[in-house]
Amino acid sequence: MSLKLLYASPEEADSCAAGREDAAFWNTLSREEKISALSRAGELLDSCMIWNGRPAVPGQELRWPRKGVVDADGEAVPETTIPDAVKHAVCEQAFHLADPELQKLRRFRRTGIKSAAMGGLSLSIGSESADRKISPDALDWVRAFGRLRSDCAETGSGGSVCGVLRRG
Repeated sequence: MSLKLLYASPEEADSCAAGREDAAFWNTLSREEKISALSRAGELLDSCMIWNGRPAVPGQELRWPRKGVVDADGEAVPETTIPDAVKHAVCEQAFHLADPELQKLRRFRRTGIKSAAMGGLSLSIGSESADRKISPDALDWVRAFGRLRSDCAETGSGGSVCGVLRRG
């Protein structure tokens, strides 16, 4: 496996998932699957966020660490640091991407089927949870450090959509 640049390590994500029922699936993933989810999560956040400040080193591969950034309390963030909130957001985004239940909903949604019924069971797929590119939980962690790009606008329900067209 090639070396991937990560904002958060699999061990940091394991700590974020510890004791959480909604992230229990994380412990079933291989190290490679965790690295892949964490890498993609960082890429998505970097592509959808307009981060405050500017890169600490011109041409750096990741968009953090950054210069000229203050935290939610107005304290300067050292330009050699990736804030814990950014790391936590990447973990939340990785959980969102790797969650097997959300993966099933996204696959089902891509078929174009909006609802299905069998016997007494019916399923309706709303656009919000299945289409979200950025997890609302991830976004909540980084609001003090930037904003969503206009093409990654939040939906009225609090979710985030990057490049997805919504139809009536």
